[in-house]
Amino acid sequence: MINLEALNKAKELIDDSNKDKISEGLKILESFDISKADNDLKIQILYYEAIAQTKLKKLKEASSNLQKIIQLQPDNHKAQDLLRTVNNLINGKEDNNLVGVVGVVVGTVGTILGAIALGLFLNKK
Repeated sequence: MINLEALNKAKELIDDSNKDKISEGLKILESFDISKADNDLKIQILYYEAIAQTKLKKLKEASSNLQKIIQLQPDNHKAQDLLRTVNNLINGKEDNNLVGVVGVVVGTVGTILGAIALGLFLNKK
């Protein structure tokens, strides 16, 4: 079972521009046993990890997580777009100013995670 409070805390930390906070959020996400999560939640956690890893310039790890998402959900355009950006960064073809791109992605994913958390909460009642 994924601790939704910890998940929300990780989201808040990753949404920050401070690298220490982003690292702390990533550690929280990496502590989850996603093998027990449903695919939607697993995809969201992997995606948030990839966002944090991209912000921290851990590009190979981000690429790996994004590829896992695409294996689970081949039509996930957000993962495909971020993977393309990450691959361009790895190959030196992309501007290193990711704050704007990743910031928009984080806001969108935050909305999705909030909806998932609400759904999980309501299903328990």
